[in-house]
Amino acid sequence: VNETTLYLGPQFELIQNHTTGELQSKFLMTDYLSVTRKQNQVVKYHFTQKDRLGSTSQILDGSGERVTTKGYDAFGKPREGDTWAPMSAPALNFESEDSVSTAQIDITKRGFTDHEHLDNFELIHMNGRMYDFNNGRFLSVDPFIQGTTSQAINPYSYIQNNPLSGIDPSGYQKECKENCRDESEIKEGPKSQKDRDHRKGIGSGWQVAWSNGGSSQSTASQQKSFDTSDTNSNITKEVTNSRSDLTKKQLLKEYEEVSKQEGASEVSKSLEIEDGLVLNYKVSGTEKVVNNVERLMSKINNNSEGKKMLIGLARSGHQVRIYEHLGEGGSHHVVDGGVSTIALDTRIIKLDGVHLNVKGESANNARFFARYSLAHELYHAWQKSSSPPTPIGGRNVPWGNRYINGGVNPYEVSAVRFVNQMRYVDNKNYIRAYYRPDKAYLIDKYENVSGRMK
Repeated sequence: VNETTLYLGPQFELIQNHTTGELQSKFLMTDYLSVTRKQNQVVKYHFTQKDRLGSTSQILDGSGERVTTKGYDAFGKPREGDTWAPMSAPALNFESEDSVSTAQIDITKRGFTDHEHLDNFELIHMNGRMYDFNNGRFLSVDPFIQGTTSQAINPYSYIQNNPLSGIDPSGYQKECKENCRDESEIKEGPKSQKDRDHRKGIGSGWQVAWSNGGSSQSTASQQKSFDTSDTNSNITKEVTNSRSDLTKKQLLKEYEEVSKQEGASEVSKSLEIEDGLVLNYKVSGTEKVVNNVERLMSKINNNSEGKKMLIGLARSGHQVRIYEHLGEGGSHHVVDGGVSTIALDTRIIKLDGVHLNVKGESANNARFFARYSLAHELYHAWQKSSSPPTPIGGRNVPWGNRYINGGVNPYEVSAVRFVNQMRYVDNKNYIRAYYRPDKAYLIDKYENVSGRMK
């Protein structure tokens, strides 16, 4: 052992070199700036540049000059930064070129996904467990099972053998990075700076309408941010982008207006759920929007829980109409004359404070994927049909008067819990636990979802 590191909290380290006896102190001011003070009083500043997974890829000195660079293969094995060529001895070696001292202590030992590398052993310390990047496997078993796929139940696999999809900060559980998403649900992102700012929720609040006997109500404003959209229909946005919420009258009018725009129409679609059973529905919008909704409906039907809902809707004969809505709110649903109209926000929405992971901790990187938003509103349509589903424990949650008393509509509780079962089937490692970010009422837990599914 050439050196010993003493960690004094998450931001301060004392490093003792046993060869020279030199002591260095390191202060990690941010994720991107470290200050090192050597025993000879020399102070060095270093800036860290990271890739999309948070891996340290380049070190700059205090003047902005590049000191060293590094690359990684998919499973975290270090390689040459400039050429990405394999290394004979894969080591991080983010060493300073400072020759004032013979003690060459690394600028940082943090490399792949910001975890500490143990170069002498060619391992990565991922807090809960040691990880071998040569084999792409952990050295010990994972006490948590995150799904039912072959890789999810493999206790040694790293992020279910899909290393570029996220990170594992604790060594026990995958977390999605900021831009980690279901690529099959995204086709293109915002084109202009104004659109990018809008998608990030700059200067806007979060409002969601929910259906109660055909009327529409909204929550208090909450901050929301967007990732990107799988449709960029200017036709729809011309109608909707000035609204932050929809009343029943506005939603019904908007549906009719969208179908009258150039390049858009109302199209009747059919989804064969199983042999001899077909769900008929209508979509208003451009061909791109129609195809997008058709694809999302197919995804829902491929989920065993989602299929149950679609079977119930089809057998009830309840009519459903869908159109794309890219306003400031999420998706909406109203019932009028026995027909459900759904305003679907096709974007992937990030809303901190409402999701919990398998360990009951906040999962702020979780997303509202479009298929789950659509499934939530379709469940409301099922609730309003002639053959509604059995409530999933919804009525044990206090009902507030338009949220003044903080209650949660039991229709919403049941919808949230049902869609959580769809997430469970899809092997998501998080569920929607709260209806709103204020966490007034806990309406579901991962363990409860697991129990219902068993």
